[in-house]
Amino acid sequence: MKSFKLWNGKKIHVPSIQLPKIITHSIVHKSAAPYQFLLGADIINFNDRLLCSWGASRKSENDRYSVMNAASSADGINWDDYFRISPPNCKGRGYSHGVLFNENSRLCAYIPCAKFNIGTYDDLHTIKVVYDNSQWVSEGIVIPEHFWPMTAPQQTPSGTLLMPGIIINERGAMPAIARRISISPEKWQISIINVPGSKRVWGEGGLLISDNKILYIFRNSWGAKNVACVSLSNDDGRTWSACTPTNFLMSQAKPCCGTLPDRRNYIVCNMPCENYRDRDTMVLALSPANSWLFDKLWIIRHGASPQNRAAGRDKGSQWAYPQACVKNGILHIVYSSAKEDCVMSSIPITALD
Repeated sequence: MKSFKLWNGKKIHVPSIQLPKIITHSIVHKSAAPYQFLLGADIINFNDRLLCSWGASRKSENDRYSVMNAASSADGINWDDYFRISPPNCKGRGYSHGVLFNENSRLCAYIPCAKFNIGTYDDLHTIKVVYDNSQWVSEGIVIPEHFWPMTAPQQTPSGTLLMPGIIINERGAMPAIARRISISPEKWQISIINVPGSKRVWGEGGLLISDNKILYIFRNSWGAKNVACVSLSNDDGRTWSACTPTNFLMSQAKPCCGTLPDRRNYIVCNMPCENYRDRDTMVLALSPANSWLFDKLWIIRHGASPQNRAAGRDKGSQWAYPQACVKNGILHIVYSSAKEDCVMSSIPITALD
């Protein structure tokens, strides 16, 4: 299979990658009973405040008591007490990490709901909740398919909304895109990316948009090479090419990507390094303005995260599941430490020149 060229820089030697000129690390939320498992942070700049959300479970990843929690901050340093976004668990159904979205100045969240039971996701669907008069109000099921949103909806120049996620099926979690016309009712059409072969898949990722062309960058299959995979749409997200490996080194873990105000594109991801575990290193890759060819790298984290304080399935030292947003010229990247705490790395965009 022909490789897609995503990396246009020098040969990557992870130990030689430098830190940005300025970078600060802070803690958004430290897990404690009753929710001692944390994963899937998202962050948004809404009304000049940062809002960070995450999926929280009592002990192990996506157990039956899972919920979506959040906290807010004016400065990215001091965070208010956490609160719950997802509705009350009911009839054996819980909630996990979803995505935050500013829809016409309304703050909303798309949240996966299922009969979670540590590795199983029966009756998975996506609901929408909206912040209204100081409370979160559920608007019910908006995607009945077994779709799990992984990145907030992004708008194409035509007004179409595209939301990357996964479809749970017999192969695991296939990369997928939910699409709707922004002026239409809450009706999403799902496209599942064709991943050739029979290996199990867990294809989370994010989008980069250039006019009517969209690039979906996502995690490779288990047991495959440590490179990012892509799918391309040339028709405003209606159809997508089959999964194609790239020449960009990336661990088998969820990346995020986006576009800075100066039109440079970025990828935040884990990157394998000899003598380290696959999620011990997190990097930021940058492209020139309006380009999908990345040629610069910075280290965000390198080395083991603190060990988890409480026992739980699938826990362990790692930096995982990044998402990012820009506020006042600073790129804020949130992610999980040891699948237990939510942490943030903040980098002034001017430090990336």
